[in-house]
Amino acid sequence: MASAKSSKKTKHQPKKRQWPSLSSALALALMLSIFGHFGYTLIKGAKRQQMLSAKRETTSAVVISKKNFFGNSPVSHSFSYSYSFRVNGKTYIGDTKDPAYNVGDTLKIRYATSRPEYNEAAQ
Repeated sequence: MASAKSSKKTKHQPKKRQWPSLSSALALALMLSIFGHFGYTLIKGAKRQQMLSAKRETTSAVVISKKNFFGNSPVSHSFSYSYSFRVNGKTYIGDTKDPAYNVGDTLKIRYATSRPEYNEAAQ
């Protein structure tokens, strides 16, 4: 007598898609945010330098009392004052980046003609 094997046929079911855990998703979002911030900062800095290198004007600015603390300021408390200047009736502010200036001093600055918010102290 021939023995017949009874075989059960099983259907191959696709695996259920597993979503990443919340901590993995947050870590990925944090990494993307950090890289995005650095990319934005680099592009903005390059654009600023490009505009300051192109058409620019030089004018006088007055040092104001707004303080800009340096990166290690919690330790050394070093800071520089800001300056203000006017172009076409609008006031713009920049950082002297030099602690030697005092409130009321004047200095020469240069700014991008098309975007005066891009400005720096002239060396």
